[in-house]
Amino acid sequence: MKTPQSSIAVLAFEDMSPGRDQEYFCDGVAEEILTMLTRVPDLHVASRTSSFRFKGQAMDIADIAGQLGVRTVLEGSVRCSSNRKIHRCCTTWPAFTPS
Repeated sequence: MKTPQSSIAVLAFEDMSPGRDQEYFCDGVAEEILTMLTRVPDLHVASRTSSFRFKGQAMDIADIAGQLGVRTVLEGSVRCSSNRKIHRCCTTWPAFTPS
C-alpha cells in the first residue's frame, strides 16, 4: 500500500490528570481534532477506529504510522488542574522521510 503524501493519524490522547479520570474528555479532544482534519482538502486522515486501537500501547510511532498507512502521527495528552481542562503536549511526528 502506498502512503499518501499528505496523511495523518490522530492517536487517543493520554489522561495525565492525577486521578486518571478524564479518559472520556481525552478521547473527545482527539476526536474533535480528527474531525476537523477531515475537512482539510487532499489530506488523508486515518479513521478513529483504526487510530484508537493503539490506545494504551507503548509502540514506536513509525510502526504505528506504517500500520495505519500515514506519514504523520499526532499524539497528545490532557490533564485536569484546578477544575480546568488543559490540553497539553500535542505533538506531531513525521513518521517517514518523503522520497
